[in-house]
Amino acid sequence: MDTSQRLQYRRAAWLLMIQGVLMEGLVFIGVLVLLALQIPQASIAKHADVFFRTIFTS
Repeated sequence: MDTSQRLQYRRAAWLLMIQGVLMEGLVFIGVLVLLALQIPQASIAKHADVFFRTIFTS
């Protein structure tokens, strides 16, 4: 493997790490905001369940 290919793999790995952190982090922050707005936890879980059922049954 030459140096340019190794550099491309390293950049791709960093981009995937950044994407993963943003995806998980934004959901976490969103749940914190909903809880700070005193949205009932059961309501959050109910709506999340609808979202996952829609994705995994399609």
